[in-house]
This record gives sequence, structure tokens and C-alpha cells, in this order.
Amino acid sequence: MYEVEIHADGKGFIIELWKKGLLWDSILGVLWIPLATVEYATDEGPGSWWRLHSEVIKNGSEIQGTKTPTSHEILLDIYFALPF
Repeated sequence: MYEVEIHADGKGFIIELWKKGLLWDSILGVLWIPLATVEYATDEGPGSWWRLHSEVIKNGSEIQGTKTPTSHEILLDIYFALPF
């Protein structure tokens, strides 16, 4: 079983993909998505494959991005929803 965790702040959000185990959980990777890169849409799209990384880049306590790609990818459709 897998679990996706999403944490957001005012500049973006970080997605963590975990493999849930019987005795322990293992992280498969993380992805930082800045809010400035998210577009507006009126409907769902086909999504995009995003490469997960093993390290988070920080400046103090502020997340700047991720680095060191893993072999894992996640399919996400990310957009701001416009009102009808």
C-alpha cells in the first residue's frame, strides 16, 4: 500500500510518497511544487508524470526545491480551479 502526504505553505507544497509496511514505512521520494508554477484551469487535464527526489533543499526553514532524482515518478494533475 502507498500513501501520499501533502504539506503546503505560502510559496508551494511538498508531496511525499510513502510505501506503507507492516513494521515500518519507507519514503519513496519527495517533490516540491512552487505555487507560481501552478496554472488556472476550468477542467481536469491528463496530468503529468513528475520525477520524485530523495532530498529537500532548504534555506533556513524555507523549502527551495528538491534534488537527487529517484527512480520513482508520480502522475499528478495540478491546477487552480476557476469558478464556473
